[in-house]
Amino acid sequence: MAAPLTDPVSGVQDLIASWVRVKVTYVFARLGVADVLQPTGTAKTCKELASQLEAHEDSLYRVLRTAGQLGLVREEAGDNEADTDMYAVRGGRRFVLTPMGEVLKEDHPTQFKYFSMVWGLPAHADSQNKLFETVKTGQPGCKLAFGADHLFQLLDKDPMEHEVFNQGMTAHSNIQGKIIAASYDFSKCKKVVDVGGSKGTLVQLILDAHPGLPVGVSLDRKELIDTLPPLPAGSRLQFEAGDFFEPLPESVHGADVVLMKFIMHDWGDADCKRILDNCKSTLAPGGLIMCVEMVMGETAGAAPGSLPIYQQAMDLTMLSVLKGGRERTLKDWEGLAASAGLKLVAAPSGSFVWGKPPGTMVVMQPV
Repeated sequence: MAAPLTDPVSGVQDLIASWVRVKVTYVFARLGVADVLQPTGTAKTCKELASQLEAHEDSLYRVLRTAGQLGLVREEAGDNEADTDMYAVRGGRRFVLTPMGEVLKEDHPTQFKYFSMVWGLPAHADSQNKLFETVKTGQPGCKLAFGADHLFQLLDKDPMEHEVFNQGMTAHSNIQGKIIAASYDFSKCKKVVDVGGSKGTLVQLILDAHPGLPVGVSLDRKELIDTLPPLPAGSRLQFEAGDFFEPLPESVHGADVVLMKFIMHDWGDADCKRILDNCKSTLAPGGLIMCVEMVMGETAGAAPGSLPIYQQAMDLTMLSVLKGGRERTLKDWEGLAASAGLKLVAAPSGSFVWGKPPGTMVVMQPV
């Protein structure tokens, strides 16, 4: 997305037009285009798709044409290209799902359809639209757009958006889980606790990769835990209700590892210290706290494009939807750990950033 230095005007024009990437991907996912373009390789006309998706035909065509430019579908000529009625021509044009478009199917193992939808729904989209006012005032976009300090206050009021968000977080766990499981020998642990672990996707991936790990616990708010189906007999996965801003239940004490995935970036430093204090109190001797988070570079360096744009997008999203939320640099993490009586632990490679994108971690232990 970086502007080509040889043509600055065209580069700025491309930046201005880049909004369509998020919006078209969101519409494509929410409509379920990938789900009706099955099996893969099946060509359907725009007219057929509009009927199946209950969409306005010409508007759908224009979105699909752009989706083709983004690599989600491939557009092919129809049977009536010679027709003088261009609406008829466009309605007859066929679209075929691409491998990239397949990622947005309902049954795709990553569940990335839902993560794609998160960015287009009001809690994120309307908050991000207040970025100018946020920069002027320091108030998060969610406060300016909705009067809320945190995204979670908005999600609690909208069951559909809340479910999409939870599914989106599951999508991230599906992608990151194998990287995280391979980054540490969890088989030497007796108990691993995922704080804010939702439906248990991440900890289950760790259990699957480490048969010697006896117990993995997913801890989340009681309102979520109460909605989960019973676990099968003999499952090494357990669910526990708790609030990371309060002392954690005795049942999760004695943890060899406390995991938190994309929790800390939701909160300011003072709140993060409270969370770390509560997690530290649950650790067994020699236990570790592992924070699955992006680790930002210290400076922008030589622009454009020296920092991954996804990291930058996530940092500005935190600025928009959460009071105090931010992505942190390694120095930020060192300071945060020290505030809670913790220190960073180096990976076997010697780096203080464990794993690899998108499954990077910072690891802490009591001083």
